[in-house]
Amino acid sequence: MEEKRIGYFFDGPLIPSTEGASYRVLNICKYLSHSFPVFIIKCWREVDDYKKFKKLTSKFRNLKVLLINPEIYYKQPKRLLNIIRKEKINVLISKDPEIILSSFLFFRERIQDLKIVFDAHYTEDELLQQMGFSKREVEMKKIQELAAHYYSDVHFSVSKKDLQHFLEIGCKKNKIKIVENGVDCCEINFYGPNFEAKTVLFLGNMHYFPNLDAAKLIIRKIAPLVKGPVKFLFIGAFPRELLRYKSDNIIFTGPVEDLNPFLKNVTLAISPIRYLTGMSTKILCYLAAGLPVIATEKAVRGLEGVEGVLVENRIEKYPDTILTLLSDEAQLKKMSREGRKTVEKYDWRLITRKVKKYIEEV
Repeated sequence: MEEKRIGYFFDGPLIPSTEGASYRVLNICKYLSHSFPVFIIKCWREVDDYKKFKKLTSKFRNLKVLLINPEIYYKQPKRLLNIIRKEKINVLISKDPEIILSSFLFFRERIQDLKIVFDAHYTEDELLQQMGFSKREVEMKKIQELAAHYYSDVHFSVSKKDLQHFLEIGCKKNKIKIVENGVDCCEINFYGPNFEAKTVLFLGNMHYFPNLDAAKLIIRKIAPLVKGPVKFLFIGAFPRELLRYKSDNIIFTGPVEDLNPFLKNVTLAISPIRYLTGMSTKILCYLAAGLPVIATEKAVRGLEGVEGVLVENRIEKYPDTILTLLSDEAQLKKMSREGRKTVEKYDWRLITRKVKKYIEEV
């Protein structure tokens, strides 16, 4: 059997991992590299730091990051074809239907037995519909997703709910495999709630609309009604418009390379997400650290048998719920233990075993 050599195409912030998409790509590639040569074919952006990529690849013998100029990444498939041939890559992965339908099909016509994996991080058409995009835009995205599914050899879906949606738009069940989002339970330490800190955490890339919407809800409708010395900590990239809300109790860190120094100084975490498909990585990170969580149904979408989370869709209930939990150490400790136990089945080491099996089968 020919050795599998993986190429994962990705355009987005990777190190530090500031969003769920990059966190998924990075961990899948890291742990797959224990079994196969893996190449992250990364669209180069000005924020990318070559030294950080070099440090990463020095830890994983079979992992390489190839930084590609955006002009080449999107408009010069012939140049990319030379790279793929040089590295003898025979399995291509992307989360983007557009890349699959343009570049990957171009490569497949010129490389015999090239395999394609559609790693759907969420159902894009469903998210566009929630956000109020036009019917035409939603239908175009459905067509792209369906076409990416058709031309791929295997299609990864992060949850049963996403799988069901893909079936509803015409995808075939026998081609879809569930590969959940995960968390590194060794990388994120278990701390439990820090009762003295009286700090509420929101984690996520706030350039992404669902996270920006949630951050604004916290700032405008939740934090002002939480009386007492309670701080709200926002970790992740954020637009400049949020800086006007910065104060002694509204704190923005920006992206961080290591979450642990912050997680150990948090009492509980929240995720009042109103627009979301896929499976939220932030919830997994919260639970791995032993943080009790208050979240909407959308925020815990895809998590099977989740514990340690108080599900609340009514944003107006969050201030009182936060204050109630902050005064109940016994309940916070119980939620902390239950959450950590729940999340261990989502460790990336377990999830990437499935990914390895599915790739070997294509």
